Amino acid sequence: ATHSEGLPITYTLIQESMEADPTHEAVQESAFILNPETGVLSLNFQPTASMHGMFEFEVEATDSRTETARTEVKVYLISDRNRVFFTFNNPLPEVTPQEDFIAETFTA
Repeated sequence: ATHSEGLPITYTLIQESMEADPTHEAVQESAFILNPETGVLSLNFQPTASMHGMFEFEVEATDSRTETARTEVKVYLISDRNRVFFTFNNPLPEVTPQEDFIAETFTA
């Protein structure tokens, strides 16, 4: 990512700020991978049915002038028991052409 002035930005997950539900203790220290160049956050474990609640932590963005900004991140785990199902009330001819987009949006 780049700053509004074209400066590169580096992203850092602040591990000391990590708070999580007790069911996440085994994975809390290594639960996520944050790409330092893009800021893309990836899951680094396989959630189980017994896990619930959320992870809360801060991410810091730093530019090459060492200016920084932090934001709070919350990641909620939703088990199969709490899965959300979507019902579309749109007419089928309206939804069908958008099938790929809908599938990609809700599975990414």
